[in-house]
Amino acid sequence: MKNIVLLSCSLVAIAFLSACELFPMDTGDGNDRPANRPAEPSPSPSPANPGGGADNGSSGQNLDGVVRGSVTYLERIAMPPNAIITVKLVDVARADAPARTIAEQIITNPSGVPVSYELRFDRGRIDEKHIYQVQAKLTSNGTVMFSSTKSYQVLTRGKGNTADIILGRPN
Repeated sequence: MKNIVLLSCSLVAIAFLSACELFPMDTGDGNDRPANRPAEPSPSPSPANPGGGADNGSSGQNLDGVVRGSVTYLERIAMPPNAIITVKLVDVARADAPARTIAEQIITNPSGVPVSYELRFDRGRIDEKHIYQVQAKLTSNGTVMFSSTKSYQVLTRGKGNTADIILGRPN
C-alpha cells in the first residue's frame, strides 16, 4: 500500500514539474519569466528598419524570419484616443537576465481590434535552445491600457510562427 501511495505522489510531482515548462509563471506584466526586467530599449524607425523594431545589429542585416498574428482585447470599449500598440518578439530564455528584444513593431492610431502585426527578424539570431515570446501592449497618452497577460511562445520548442494575442487589463 505504501508503495502505491509513494508511486502516486511521484507521478503527481513529475506531472506538476512537466506542466511548469508548458505553462511558465504568469506575473501579469507580459514577461512571464522569473527575474523580470524591462527589455532593452529599441531604436527609432529608420529607412533600414521602417517599423522602428529592434534590429540590434547592422542596418544591412537579412530579415528573413517573420512572426505574424493579431492583437485584440475582449472588453467592449472603443479603441482609446491616440492609441499605440507595441508588439515585440523577445528572447526570455535566461531568468537571470533581461529579456532581449529581437524585433518590434509599433502601430499608431489603430482603428479597432483585431489589429494585425508582422515582426521581421534575422533568423540567424534565433537559438533553438532558447524560448521566444511575443508580447504586446496598448497605450493611450502614455498610459498602459492593456497588455499581454499570458505567455505567447513562438519559433522554438515545437511552436509555430504565429501568435494571436489577447490583451488584458494590467495589474
